[in-house]
Amino acid sequence: MRYPEAAALAAGALVLGAIAALERRSADAAGVFAAGSVALAGFALVAILRGEVRASRAPAPPTPPETSGVRAWLQSGPIGREEIVLLLDRLERESLHPDLPSSTVRELDRLRYLPAPEFRKYVARRLDDIEGGP
Repeated sequence: MRYPEAAALAAGALVLGAIAALERRSADAAGVFAAGSVALAGFALVAILRGEVRASRAPAPPTPPETSGVRAWLQSGPIGREEIVLLLDRLERESLHPDLPSSTVRELDRLRYLPAPEFRKYVARRLDDIEGGP
């Protein structure tokens, strides 16, 4: 579903509207339910419009980091490797997959302690994916 929060709000609006229509004991209570229904429908519309605006924006071109910083991260061991992985995540979100979540803690732990040649292969593969390489 493209807009799950809007769907939930719309469902809430329908429920409150049904309660308002079925309320026979008090016109005041029916009015409160009807007002809540209208408010939720408005929030659903805002959620949809906000999602459309967000989807229509072109992603900003990635700003390349200074290579000296990346080299320092490579030399600084596990903490530097984590920074490199997070940078790769950010570059991938900016270029290919804007909804991509960051790497999990478990994945970062695994990558932090890979042997250097394997970590460099991982970085090269991620860069190839980001650049659309083989």
